[in-house]
Amino acid sequence: MTKPMFLAPDDQRADLIQVDRALDSMRDAGFDLTAAIGEPLDNSIEAEATLMRVRTVFGRGKKTIDRILIADNGIGIEPTKMHHVLSMGYSSRYGERKGLGRFGVGLKLAGLSIGERIDIYSRQTGSTRIYHSYIDLQEIREGKQHYITTDEVQEWPAEAAKLMAGRDETPFASGTLVVFGKIDRLSSGGTYGTSLDQKIAELRKFIARAFRTYIDTGRTFELDGKATTLHDPLFLRDNPRIISRYKPLDPRGELIEETDLKIDGHKVHVAVAIVPREFRPYSGAGGSTDHNGDDISAFQINEDNTAKISILRNGREIYYDIVPRLLEGGRSDKVLRYVAIEVSFPAELDEYFQVRNVKRGAEPVSKLRSELREWLKAPVKQAPQEGPRGLEGDREAQAARGR
Repeated sequence: MTKPMFLAPDDQRADLIQVDRALDSMRDAGFDLTAAIGEPLDNSIEAEATLMRVRTVFGRGKKTIDRILIADNGIGIEPTKMHHVLSMGYSSRYGERKGLGRFGVGLKLAGLSIGERIDIYSRQTGSTRIYHSYIDLQEIREGKQHYITTDEVQEWPAEAAKLMAGRDETPFASGTLVVFGKIDRLSSGGTYGTSLDQKIAELRKFIARAFRTYIDTGRTFELDGKATTLHDPLFLRDNPRIISRYKPLDPRGELIEETDLKIDGHKVHVAVAIVPREFRPYSGAGGSTDHNGDDISAFQINEDNTAKISILRNGREIYYDIVPRLLEGGRSDKVLRYVAIEVSFPAELDEYFQVRNVKRGAEPVSKLRSELREWLKAPVKQAPQEGPRGLEGDREAQAARGR
């Protein structure tokens, strides 16, 4: 042959990607509401924001969510980079291991997973100008949007004006607003549907737990006008809700054991604790009531009869669930619901935890799993016996502690 088999004339060349269909396919990337909102919040943290706000805009009768606004007071985005931010695969931190992002697809996949449009508005530190970029799947399908552009606008969208100002109504000197719009995958109803109120409640729980490290160090996350207090599954950090509710008592988790495992020159910190005694007052309490018989479902005690594991990457939780085959013998009994396990690792060890671009579902590779499993044997076995009466102690004796 004198000509390569696949060399085609100009008029027979194909585009590397069919943009509209590819973006539609990417909508099924595995983001739910919590994972989707987590992405712009990660970017806000990277932008040194100290105040982050999430606001949901409901449709008629609160049957749908039309838009979600995510605002921050960070340093803003450089105008020359604005139009790149929504380009699939672009990231100013692509491949880095120091922050929360790495792959350059998180924000885009997150927004498109729940809606068909993403708008970004931003004002950089030291500037008075606000710039805007967007991507709209409907316009792409109709041939109306071929590129992502950046344009100057006069002001923030009217519905976001209060979000982009402090509590004293002074406008932020800088910041970014992300709007997930044309939302078509969040609604109430259906045989297996979850109410929007429940989804928003789950989002609040997620923010409280996933970003607990940042809340604990002074950053503020607001959801629909209400600040979110941290939730620490180990109950070792200060939780304002618990402190105000139980004072002068100070319910705390009991640390059983912690250590640093050395992996490839980096440390993986592992800690095992049991929840406060006030939250496990007697056999059969089930983690739903405290020593006074009051509901404590907001404190997320495990409902399943096993220990859940919280995995943090660079201080941000990316997984909270059961890790298969990590506890010896697949142990499952009622007292393990009170056991909390936290594993924290630096991003340099992403491959050991099989981290994906959707920040969820992390799972240790077999070698690391074996090391974790071996170390966890002793503290997990010890946890149910902690305290003078153990976790199955006498109800009256333990309840007396709160009288």
